Amino acid sequence: MKFLAVIAALQGAAGFVQLKQPPLAIVRRTIVDLPDFHNQTYYPSADVTFAAPASRPHSVHKPTCIFIPGVEFSALSTAQYAPSLRDPLNLAFMCCGHRENTRFEDLREALASYIGNKRGVVLVGESFGALLALDVAFEKHVRLIILLNSATAYPISKMPQAIDSLRELDEMAFRCAIIYMMVQHGPSTKINVDDLHVLTLMLLNLLLLKKETLVHRADTWIKAGCERVTRKRLRRLDGKVVIVAGEDDEMFPSTEEAEALHKMIPNSRVLVVKSNHLITADAFDINEVIREEFEEVSVVLLPGFGVRPERYLPAAECITSAFASCNISASVDIVRFTCPLLYHLEAASRVEEIACGKKHVLLVGHSQGAYQSAAIARNLKIPLVQWAGGAYERDNSIDYPLLTILCEDDVQHPCIRALTQTYPTYHQTPAKSLITMPHADHFYGVDSEDEAENLAEVIADFGAFAHFGDTGHVVAAHISRTASRFSHLVHEAGTIGMRDWCERHQSRLDHPKDRAGETSSIAVNKRRAEHHVASAHMMTSMLAIAMPWLDHAIDKYFFFPAFVCSHPDDYVVHLYTPSQNFGLIGNLLCRGAHQPFALVKLKHEGTNATAKVLNEATFTEALELLTDEERLRYETNGRQMKFGDDIEVPHIPLCSIVWLATPVCWDRDATGVTVRSPVLKTAVGNGVYGSRLNAKLITIPRVLEWLLVESFKQ
Repeated sequence: MKFLAVIAALQGAAGFVQLKQPPLAIVRRTIVDLPDFHNQTYYPSADVTFAAPASRPHSVHKPTCIFIPGVEFSALSTAQYAPSLRDPLNLAFMCCGHRENTRFEDLREALASYIGNKRGVVLVGESFGALLALDVAFEKHVRLIILLNSATAYPISKMPQAIDSLRELDEMAFRCAIIYMMVQHGPSTKINVDDLHVLTLMLLNLLLLKKETLVHRADTWIKAGCERVTRKRLRRLDGKVVIVAGEDDEMFPSTEEAEALHKMIPNSRVLVVKSNHLITADAFDINEVIREEFEEVSVVLLPGFGVRPERYLPAAECITSAFASCNISASVDIVRFTCPLLYHLEAASRVEEIACGKKHVLLVGHSQGAYQSAAIARNLKIPLVQWAGGAYERDNSIDYPLLTILCEDDVQHPCIRALTQTYPTYHQTPAKSLITMPHADHFYGVDSEDEAENLAEVIADFGAFAHFGDTGHVVAAHISRTASRFSHLVHEAGTIGMRDWCERHQSRLDHPKDRAGETSSIAVNKRRAEHHVASAHMMTSMLAIAMPWLDHAIDKYFFFPAFVCSHPDDYVVHLYTPSQNFGLIGNLLCRGAHQPFALVKLKHEGTNATAKVLNEATFTEALELLTDEERLRYETNGRQMKFGDDIEVPHIPLCSIVWLATPVCWDRDATGVTVRSPVLKTAVGNGVYGSRLNAKLITIPRVLEWLLVESFKQ
């Protein structure tokens, strides 16, 4: 067969050189399965063309598979794989002209530009093409990279010496050497007639190359590629990589190189096939590899308690369509139960039954289903979307991709409270991501098709990212929008924000206004606030991260007693924000003390030393954080928040316990809410108990929750 290839090459060489037809024209004439090419995109800076076969209609809703050839760069060697590939793929063949001054950087920029914002891209790189595919994958996310006898082994192979030997040959000897190398390192398996045509055409294309062109490509393309594809960069590669090596490859030590690459690339695997350097379609089933990667995503939707599964049908259809726009096929199974009373007992078994044997599963839980799905996702180690529900806990042990979707106008699950009490890494991916849906209630996306489309887009983007690494920038954009919208709220709920808030209140008491309304000029040392909470101290923060279950215990047995026994002075005031309720006895002492109310111990000078004044200042600060649109909406349609006189606790024995046990009064009526805070105030003096103001104050996050959500509830 190799002899026939040489004879065919020699017989057609003269006519081919005279015609000087481009390789794509000959492929169009010779290979029956590729009768014509269309959608040819040419990049003049690199002298590169990307061509798609007309037998494969192009669609923006399909993944794109780009074939990158070896150093001859004719796309003839990779064209043999086209007939065996499944139909739902856009195909593109990259080929280069015979210009002698093309640089590696030009090829990389052309390929990156052609990829653009395409989703679900597959790169098939042969020999030098493998180098180019890896280098582009560092900058552009691709779903799958297939390396065929990668030229990363060039520096440790015999090829550099061979290229040096070619420099000394004249043109005739150079072309004879090319014929010998082509036959020697060609396919070692039995090939059909079409493969013989391809092999012949590859040889003819190489014969068209000048010696200077081939030497230039070896010196600049391959060497530059090897310098850029370093061990350090390979370890950061996030796409899936299949490394194919021919066990009889005499041009490169491909099997050894494949194992070395596998150790460096995190998400990779090795396939060793019976082949020389040119791996034919008979030796390597590329269709099987791609089929495994593009397997269908199974979305399991766990409904809310008491919600009929039929109500989720519009959402299911929109989720399927949204995955299709990401070039991913998906099916949606809505979990059904024997009867609603068995919801909690059957949820886990129903989900496991649907997900059994499936490779790519995405669990979506709505409302009560979001709570149920957390334990299921943890056990099955599958990505989870919590939709209008969830535990909102600071759980640092989550090791599976998690997206929480909060509905901003949700009555059952207040969005603002969730933002202030949820995990602090809400802006990170792939685990513990959090976004919000503006102007959305608890059943947003259930009945309305328009709402379902918006929700499905977010779910599909997260599913594509969690399973295939696609759309990571899109998910990050969703999270960034939430971060920018609620960054002030999250900051105010954090340790630094709460400490600054407490110090601002103390500053108001240190510089009271006189009767004329002017600020007093009395010089008072600025007091700092000590926040009694685990996250305010480095050691306890580290312990809480390493052992999350210690967070509540540390708060209960250390920080709360420390706050109770603390005393404000000329330098320090005290602040406490509990993280949980403390059982029966603890609740008797700390009723109303849980966030979003904060316990403070301040020093006062006698004037305006009331919790009402401080709460009004907090309300003003929170109102200033709103946008003009949000402020107008509240003033026009929202119920008002007002502040009544303090609930004064007399300074008697055990008065601190009485103060701790007195809850914040939250009186609701048709017009809004009136807040009254319990206060323990002592007379002005210099003793330990002099000039003290112990108060339970409303916090900025709690006011924001009212301004943005609760004031609009009926």
